[in-house]
Amino acid sequence: MKDYQINRAKKIIENAIDLLKLNLSEKIVLTEVGSGYFVYTPIIALMANAKKVFAWSKDSKYGKAEDIMNQCDIIIKKLGIENRLEYSLNNRKIQHIKSADIITNLGFVRPLNEEFLNSVNNRAVITGMCEAWEIRSNDVNIELCKQKGIKVAGTWENHPDLKKFF
Repeated sequence: MKDYQINRAKKIIENAIDLLKLNLSEKIVLTEVGSGYFVYTPIIALMANAKKVFAWSKDSKYGKAEDIMNQCDIIIKKLGIENRLEYSLNNRKIQHIKSADIITNLGFVRPLNEEFLNSVNNRAVITGMCEAWEIRSNDVNIELCKQKGIKVAGTWENHPDLKKFF
């Protein structure tokens, strides 16, 4: 990734963080690191001052996990936000799940099934990385979340100030 691309992404992320007043201080985030713009998923949390970010990855048709993690490392070093990110390659670490305050419902974190949800702590929330009506039961066991009191929120994909879709 070229410096101008990283700088552009940085400005977009900073603007969104400022607009939403996103402050993840003292929060531990479990998310994924993926190819393309999904490389920025853990970076957004780091830029919003997350205390710690766990980024899960695995090889897929979109790229090799090791290459993706290396690309993410290059970006976080250029942004000066290293040392708060821990990767997990092809391994759903129970300790990451137990520690997380915020869990994103993304491909390499899915499924959030009974085994996964039984490890979630009582303060954690799950962000659906889609509109609430798009959450599929095979991605997140919503009924078990309700039983356990785990809050699940959808994402307002068409937020007028973020202009996510052009």
